[in-house]
Amino acid sequence: MKVTQHTVLISGGTGLVGSRLTLALRERGHEVRILSRQRGMVYWDPRRGHLAEDAFDGVDAIVHLAGAGIADKRWSPARKRELEESRLGTTRLLAEALQTRKHQVKCFVAASAVGFYGSRGDERLDESSDPGSDFLAKLSQQWEQANAAVAALGIRLAILRIGIVLSRKGGALPELTKTLSLGVAGVLGSGRQFYPVIHVDDLARMFRFAVEEPNLQGVYNAVGPAPVRQRDLMRAILRASGRKAILAPVPEFGLRMVLGEMADAVLMSSRAGCQKIEEAGFRFDYPTVERMLEALYA
Repeated sequence: MKVTQHTVLISGGTGLVGSRLTLALRERGHEVRILSRQRGMVYWDPRRGHLAEDAFDGVDAIVHLAGAGIADKRWSPARKRELEESRLGTTRLLAEALQTRKHQVKCFVAASAVGFYGSRGDERLDESSDPGSDFLAKLSQQWEQANAAVAALGIRLAILRIGIVLSRKGGALPELTKTLSLGVAGVLGSGRQFYPVIHVDDLARMFRFAVEEPNLQGVYNAVGPAPVRQRDLMRAILRASGRKAILAPVPEFGLRMVLGEMADAVLMSSRAGCQKIEEAGFRFDYPTVERMLEALYA
């Protein structure tokens, strides 16, 4: 099947997901431009509300990934403001520019997070499930509401609620495996919380799919088909990596002492499903955590 060629502008294009998406798009012949404060890219400075006048020239699709890392720093009041502004401020900047400038953008694909649902134990979650009420849930809700301004302009809007991304180059996996060299694999809290994992390459292809499919719009969970309990994820990591370690409990109170409120990010249980994106025609290369880890440790 012939794929319509697009010129895609990506925010957050130098990050873990953005760099993989750039490769995935170019593999299909799409032209990619990156929003950045670095030279040689399309210039923007969200903190100063600046976006290059020619940012949208020739662009017909935008993928908006920009946002400070949720688990990079402890959630002080200042850090929370940074997490909010890096998502809401950048979205408003793009939406206002699309409203006031001439352009030919027909598609806007935006990142959100399964944190939208909050921590829900063993409850099965889909895109119609109610939102949660903690910090991450409220942040995700505000993020999605900010993106709604784009849809109001008649631009096709698709929002992908990203789960826990597995990659050797960043994301959750390097953090979860930090102690393996000491012969210890951490079971965080009860270890029974569901992690909605997805291989970074499947996630990149899902964003590409959202760009290429002209009828795809609305909200979709960007997670793999098989959410896995945290303790079972650690066992699978040990099998795939060939490492030997004991499973050692890390009590919730200890995590909260070290991480503060940010402990919510590792203790959250989200049994989010991906049936909606599969029904839209997307197919996973790595549908199980075993397949994901085998590929990553090959």
